[in-house]
Amino acid sequence: MIVLDTHAFVWWVQADPRLSRPAMAAIARARELIVPDIALWEIALHAAEGRLKFSGTVSAWLKEAVRLPGVRIYPITPEIAVAGVSINQVSHGDPADGLIGATALRLACPLVTRDERLRALPMIETVW
Repeated sequence: MIVLDTHAFVWWVQADPRLSRPAMAAIARARELIVPDIALWEIALHAAEGRLKFSGTVSAWLKEAVRLPGVRIYPITPEIAVAGVSINQVSHGDPADGLIGATALRLACPLVTRDERLRALPMIETVW
Protein backbone atom coordinates (compact mmCIF):
# COMPACT_ATOMS: atom_id res chain seq x y z
CA MET A 1 0.00 0.00 0.00
CA ILE A 2 1.25 3.48 -0.87
CA VAL A 3 -0.28 6.97 -0.67
CA LEU A 4 -0.14 9.24 -3.71
CA ASP A 5 0.12 13.01 -3.46
CA THR A 6 -2.15 14.84 -5.90
CA HIS A 7 0.51 15.49 -8.53
CA ALA A 8 1.81 11.91 -8.27
CA PHE A 9 -1.70 10.56 -8.88
CA VAL A 10 -2.25 12.79 -11.91
CA TRP A 11 1.18 12.03 -13.35
CA TRP A 12 0.76 8.28 -12.79
CA VAL A 13 -2.65 8.24 -14.51
CA GLN A 14 -1.28 10.27 -17.43
CA ALA A 15 2.03 8.36 -17.63
CA ASP A 16 3.77 11.71 -17.26
CA PRO A 17 7.58 11.52 -17.35
CA ARG A 18 7.83 13.98 -14.45
CA LEU A 19 7.07 11.06 -12.14
CA SER A 20 10.48 9.92 -10.87
CA ARG A 21 11.81 6.41 -11.50
CA PRO A 22 11.79 5.51 -7.78
CA ALA A 23 8.19 6.77 -7.56
CA MET A 24 7.16 4.72 -10.61
CA ALA A 25 8.84 1.63 -9.16
CA ALA A 26 7.14 2.08 -5.77
CA ILE A 27 3.75 2.50 -7.45
CA ALA A 28 4.33 -0.59 -9.61
CA ARG A 29 5.16 -2.67 -6.51
CA ALA A 30 2.13 -1.50 -4.51
CA ARG A 31 -0.98 -3.62 -4.52
CA GLU A 32 -3.08 -0.70 -3.37
CA LEU A 33 -2.75 2.97 -4.35
CA ILE A 34 -4.29 5.21 -1.72
CA VAL A 35 -5.57 8.54 -3.00
CA PRO A 36 -6.69 10.86 -0.20
CA ASP A 37 -10.11 12.25 -1.04
CA ILE A 38 -8.79 15.82 -0.72
CA ALA A 39 -6.66 15.10 -3.82
CA LEU A 40 -9.84 14.83 -5.91
CA TRP A 41 -10.86 18.29 -4.78
CA GLU A 42 -7.36 19.62 -5.53
CA ILE A 43 -7.52 18.20 -9.06
CA ALA A 44 -10.91 19.84 -9.65
CA LEU A 45 -9.61 23.13 -8.23
CA HIS A 46 -6.47 23.12 -10.38
CA ALA A 47 -8.55 22.31 -13.46
CA ALA A 48 -10.92 25.20 -12.70
CA GLU A 49 -7.92 27.50 -12.31
CA GLY A 50 -6.47 26.31 -15.63
CA ARG A 51 -3.42 24.74 -13.96
CA LEU A 52 -4.48 21.26 -15.11
CA LYS A 53 -5.95 20.46 -18.49
CA PHE A 54 -7.69 17.28 -19.59
CA SER A 55 -8.89 16.16 -23.01
CA GLY A 56 -12.45 15.91 -21.65
CA THR A 57 -14.05 17.27 -18.53
CA VAL A 58 -12.37 17.07 -15.16
CA SER A 59 -15.40 15.13 -13.92
CA ALA A 60 -14.98 12.46 -16.59
CA TRP A 61 -11.22 12.26 -15.96
CA LEU A 62 -11.75 11.82 -12.22
CA LYS A 63 -14.40 9.14 -12.71
CA GLU A 64 -12.09 7.14 -14.95
CA ALA A 65 -9.00 7.68 -12.79
CA VAL A 66 -10.60 6.44 -9.58
CA ARG A 67 -11.72 3.25 -11.34
CA LEU A 68 -8.19 2.22 -12.28
CA PRO A 69 -7.03 -1.09 -10.79
CA GLY A 70 -5.61 -0.76 -7.31
CA VAL A 71 -6.84 2.80 -6.69
CA ARG A 72 -8.67 3.38 -3.41
CA ILE A 73 -10.00 6.76 -2.33
CA TYR A 74 -9.36 7.28 1.37
CA PRO A 75 -11.55 9.60 3.46
CA ILE A 76 -10.55 12.24 5.97
CA THR A 77 -11.02 10.60 9.36
CA PRO A 78 -10.98 12.44 12.70
CA GLU A 79 -7.40 11.22 13.28
CA ILE A 80 -6.28 12.43 9.86
CA ALA A 81 -7.96 15.80 10.39
CA VAL A 82 -6.10 16.36 13.66
CA ALA A 83 -2.77 15.10 12.29
CA GLY A 84 -3.22 17.28 9.19
CA VAL A 85 -3.39 20.39 11.36
CA SER A 86 -0.23 19.35 13.20
CA ILE A 87 1.60 18.74 9.93
CA ASN A 88 0.55 22.14 8.61
CA GLN A 89 1.92 23.81 11.73
CA VAL A 90 5.39 22.28 11.27
CA SER A 91 5.58 22.28 7.48
CA HIS A 92 3.99 24.95 5.34
CA GLY A 93 0.33 25.43 6.10
CA ASP A 94 -1.19 23.98 2.91
CA PRO A 95 -4.30 22.22 4.24
CA ALA A 96 -4.49 19.70 1.39
CA ASP A 97 -0.83 18.72 1.75
CA GLY A 98 -1.26 18.40 5.50
CA LEU A 99 -4.18 16.00 5.03
CA ILE A 100 -2.32 14.01 2.39
CA GLY A 101 0.71 13.68 4.65
CA ALA A 102 -1.53 12.79 7.60
CA THR A 103 -3.13 10.02 5.54
CA ALA A 104 0.27 8.43 4.94
CA LEU A 105 1.15 8.86 8.59
CA ARG A 106 -2.13 7.34 9.80
CA LEU A 107 -1.86 4.37 7.44
CA ALA A 108 1.86 3.95 8.22
CA CYS A 109 2.78 3.66 4.58
CA PRO A 110 5.01 5.66 2.21
CA LEU A 111 3.86 8.81 0.47
CA VAL A 112 4.83 9.41 -3.16
CA THR A 113 5.50 13.13 -3.41
CA ARG A 114 7.99 15.55 -4.84
CA ASP A 115 6.92 18.16 -2.27
CA GLU A 116 10.17 19.00 -0.49
CA ARG A 117 8.41 20.26 2.63
CA LEU A 118 6.53 16.99 3.08
CA ARG A 119 9.68 15.01 2.28
CA ALA A 120 11.54 16.93 4.99
CA LEU A 121 9.18 15.74 7.72
CA PRO A 122 10.92 12.92 9.61
CA MET A 123 7.68 11.25 10.70
CA ILE A 124 6.51 10.57 7.12
CA GLU A 125 8.24 8.02 4.90
CA THR A 126 8.34 9.44 1.38
CA VAL A 127 9.37 8.23 -2.05
CA TRP A 128 10.63 10.43 -4.82
